[in-house]
Amino acid sequence: MSVKEVGEELAGVAASSGIGSKRLRDLLTRSQTSTLDSLEACIKHQIDRKIRCFKEFGEALLNVVRQHKDDKAFVTEALAYVCLTVDYCRDKIIRDLQSQIESTVKDECRSFGYQRIELSTDRVRVNTFLSNFRGNPRILSERIKQQLLRNIPQLQDKNLKVWINLRWR
Repeated sequence: MSVKEVGEELAGVAASSGIGSKRLRDLLTRSQTSTLDSLEACIKHQIDRKIRCFKEFGEALLNVVRQHKDDKAFVTEALAYVCLTVDYCRDKIIRDLQSQIESTVKDECRSFGYQRIELSTDRVRVNTFLSNFRGNPRILSERIKQQLLRNIPQLQDKNLKVWINLRWR
């Protein structure tokens, strides 16, 4: 496999596991400044500490380090590729769910003059635009959020926010 293919696979794992960008940059720096044995020890240490969201990505990265034990440049380039593309992969996961999200919100808000939603992928924010709602927006947003989490399991580990935007006539 090429560096790009390995990097894309690792970026997908990183995006789905929810590992932070800063932690990925720290791993890249370690791969650039120390030996692969040191990087492997660091990964094992992070897995053992049960760092949130790290186990899945750490195991995948350990496999790459073990497969390319004699090629530090390969591992470093693959990690650089991960750092550059992980945000795109995270956004893609949410964009792929947009039709399901819109359908769930539409079903929940049909009686309130549903107009549309705007989906922000950086922090998974759903802006819901309604034309005929006179109640407490917080109650409705919590109800929508519960429905989204119930209907779309991929959103369970995301920091989901639902906002109600009222269009008064």
